[in-house]
Amino acid sequence: MIEREQIFKYRIKLIKKEGALPAHELRIKLQEFLLESKLPFEWTKSGPRLVLGPAEKQANICNEAQYLDLYFQRDISTRMIEQQLSVLLKSTGYETAEIEQIPFNLCSVESLAKYVCYEASPIKLKNALPQEIMLQVEDKVVNIRPFIKEIKQSVENKIEIIIELAALRSVGIEQMLLKLPCLEVKSTSLLLKRKALLWKDSQGALRQI
Repeated sequence: MIEREQIFKYRIKLIKKEGALPAHELRIKLQEFLLESKLPFEWTKSGPRLVLGPAEKQANICNEAQYLDLYFQRDISTRMIEQQLSVLLKSTGYETAEIEQIPFNLCSVESLAKYVCYEASPIKLKNALPQEIMLQVEDKVVNIRPFIKEIKQSVENKIEIIIELAALRSVGIEQMLLKLPCLEVKSTSLLLKRKALLWKDSQGALRQI
């Protein structure tokens, strides 16, 4: 493996469309593509070096904030990366939203992201969040209220909620929304979209990745 100062890191924001491959299958396709391409990718013991995540667990949720970090052995243009990846991404149900070169030592999105913003409909915010929201999670009942940072009515019959990613490791966002007493759910089948991933700065403010 070459020295770190010779490795170039690129962060790609992807949009996951309806019917797209799950993240683990996309990762395999990306590795196969890089192996067949002439791009100067960085190697690991398991193949081309890439980091994909954090992925959306629920297959029925559209995702406007899926991130991919790629590593190359030399500086190449973001335009070249986009041109090379466009056909593959289209065939797997994804498209490129933006690409940027970032410092090698900048932490991964997986470790940076602490909150996620979802959009859900048809649903209405009836009143303020209560101080306690008890929910059955696996074999115990927990208060999920501390995990919810913000909830608001964005437009009629549509809400946005910002919640800690940690809270979603054991319970799905759809299950959670259906249990919140402050919401009036218009349908048992919600339309869900992951809008953004967020991190907290040194002043405690949430910032979008």
